[in-house]
Amino acid sequence: MDNYEEIIDNFSFDDDYGEDGIKVPIVSIQDLNLVSNNFYSINLDNEDLVTSIAKASKTNGIFAVFQLKTNRKSISSAKSVHEIGILAEIESIVPNNKYMKMNFRTLSKVYLTNVFKNDGIVYGDLIKLNDENDYSFDNPENITYSEVVKSSLDKLNALIMESQSSKDRIAPSTVDYDVFLDSIFSRLDIDKKITQDYNNALDKKERTKIVIDTINKSIVTIEVLQTLQDKTKDAMDKNQRDYILHEQLKIIKNELNADKSGAKNIFDAYRSDIKKLKAPKEVEEKAFKEIEKLEQTPVTSPDYPSTLQYIELIKDLPWNTRTKDTKDLKLAKEILDRDHYGLKDVKDRILEYLAILNNKKAIKGSIICFVGPPGVGKTSIANSIANATNRNFVRMSLGGIKDEADIRGHMRTYVGSMPGRIISLMKKAKSKNPVFLFDEIDKIGQDFRGDPSSALLEVLDSSQNSDFTDRYLELPYDLSEVLFITTANSLDTIPEALLDRLEIIRIEGYTDEEKLNIAKKYLVPKSLENAGLSKDAIKFDDEALYRLIDNYTRESGVRELERKIQSIIRKLVYKKYMDDDLEKKVDVKTVDKLLEGPIFEYNLVDKEDSVGKAVGLAWTRVGGDTINVEAQLMPGDGKLNITGNLGKVMQESCQLAISYLKANYEYFNIDKKKFKDYDIHVHVPEGAIPKDGPSAGITITTAILSALTDQKINRYFAMTGEITLLGNVLAIGGLKEKALAAKRMKIRDLILPMENKKDFEKLPKNIKESLNVHYVNNFKELSKIIFIDGDKDA
Repeated sequence: MDNYEEIIDNFSFDDDYGEDGIKVPIVSIQDLNLVSNNFYSINLDNEDLVTSIAKASKTNGIFAVFQLKTNRKSISSAKSVHEIGILAEIESIVPNNKYMKMNFRTLSKVYLTNVFKNDGIVYGDLIKLNDENDYSFDNPENITYSEVVKSSLDKLNALIMESQSSKDRIAPSTVDYDVFLDSIFSRLDIDKKITQDYNNALDKKERTKIVIDTINKSIVTIEVLQTLQDKTKDAMDKNQRDYILHEQLKIIKNELNADKSGAKNIFDAYRSDIKKLKAPKEVEEKAFKEIEKLEQTPVTSPDYPSTLQYIELIKDLPWNTRTKDTKDLKLAKEILDRDHYGLKDVKDRILEYLAILNNKKAIKGSIICFVGPPGVGKTSIANSIANATNRNFVRMSLGGIKDEADIRGHMRTYVGSMPGRIISLMKKAKSKNPVFLFDEIDKIGQDFRGDPSSALLEVLDSSQNSDFTDRYLELPYDLSEVLFITTANSLDTIPEALLDRLEIIRIEGYTDEEKLNIAKKYLVPKSLENAGLSKDAIKFDDEALYRLIDNYTRESGVRELERKIQSIIRKLVYKKYMDDDLEKKVDVKTVDKLLEGPIFEYNLVDKEDSVGKAVGLAWTRVGGDTINVEAQLMPGDGKLNITGNLGKVMQESCQLAISYLKANYEYFNIDKKKFKDYDIHVHVPEGAIPKDGPSAGITITTAILSALTDQKINRYFAMTGEITLLGNVLAIGGLKEKALAAKRMKIRDLILPMENKKDFEKLPKNIKESLNVHYVNNFKELSKIIFIDGDKDA
């Protein structure tokens, strides 16, 4: 068919598909009964199937398989098929005589809600189905079920010697119960109805019963056949048996070898492909050994597809294929400037890194780690580096990964084993020297399945990764030419050993002016293009964009700003079709009308100065913010009450503040009886939000001192800094985010530690000009600035 070459040429897809609701091509495969968590192979010999698979391979490699209902010949509507099917992912498409063979793996069960056609392709609206039961083998009930299944399976294996090795591979300690059942059921001789009943069953008890019943029926069938064979065996003479065996041997040879035209068979083609790789000798020997093993394996054996998959992995990995690096740093700078606004320090650091890379012609040393709040462009910068260096780009999200096998892969002895994502993505990269992004490295986890962060130590260590060994591949793979980049929102949760291998480049939040330029140059044109409009179709006034920045978003990055711009464009396009008129200008009035009024009001300075209320500055993972610290006295016996969902460090700051003020009560003119006759209550509003960190130390001390002395605090002041027991004020981090938060809140004066003076001087001019900064070395200096009434002498 004409489509085959097109399929191979376009076989490239992204493996991130994990949404609950998805739209993918759907097909029916008549001669294959599918269940989840397995690998399958099929010849693409049907034109409709080829067309659908070609479409899937051009997008993300994902398609779904549904069984046709009785008397239905094709998928014309949702009623044509059973509503529960199997989501699958293409692994490879390879030549197989006159057809193409597709190897794919099944992922999960899906529910079909709608069927529609687009350009002749049948698509389905799907919802992924996840069983609510606990499938861990830590559950004693699951262990009981598995033992019953294994007992029945042992009886079957005793009758069929060919499946004995397969039985040994089912290891409950290494796979979950769901995979355990799927792996057994997929190897049983079953019809379509039973398979559909199995897929329809979302309860583990019901599925277990179907598996046991199917095994028992197989046992009965084999026993009956063996009885018949025993009765006819004596009647068959030696010549008849020899004739049958010779005929079977001919059939096997005809299946394995090429047709009469003399074309090479598939095994010779594999050997030829392996030689072309110019892979290390160890790899070539291993591949040839596996090909020889495949030749001796019956096609119907469970080992055949797994061995074939392994050979194809070796064949598809880039053992000696590289892209040529671009050494033109001026071009690299142009690409970075084109793709990202501002971030001068970050771009300079990247260009320095690339300059050293060009000079050394090898990658050794620390791995770059971009650290910053969400939406500031960490991931897109990594992509720009790939473009600037002319390298291929692959990305692995580490968020939520807890299984070490995701990094190192599974051993081939296990059912459903597969390579780790490192090797899988190197296969996808198609070059030995890609830019490899580990996204969200601070969100990696660990549990009983191992510690993925420990497995990453070898990958990111330039002295070790030249012979990285994946458990599935069982061969050393050289990762030393890969340019690894990582991203994180925070460094707090990154293990120390892993953090030691990273070179930190901080990407701080954007100012309002930077957000405005990003919106005008990137976000608005991109949103218009996505809506099918020309770049000049709709114009946003600067005031409208400032309105979105100040009153509809609260972030350090621009991700939410982009969503608001897209929302406005969608509403205008909808209005165009309703009223036959597209508004070409968006002003402040239009923004408020379409988005139904502002979400945030930042002019939140109190109307009057107050006692016992101080304003502090805080850093969060999404940027800077202000916090109010309140202190109040009440008759009691000197207790300290703390509320507001404060962490351990902030609770210690409260206790430290009391101790410092008690020790210096004469200097601050505090009636010392108040420490004995009154309770002090410290509260930080918005109690649903956890808060912690030492930088609120001077804010807490100021609020308590105000309550003890009945002095009013200047409402236009905000402060940040850690306080020691002796009253010294220590430096803090996240200054740019905190300064931006103060600017948004219309704060006029900042109190900062003297040690942070050099950091404040590095901030953009528009931030520095809007704030009056007071630097202090100790709290006594601060007390002379913050209060409205009563100056103190040192």
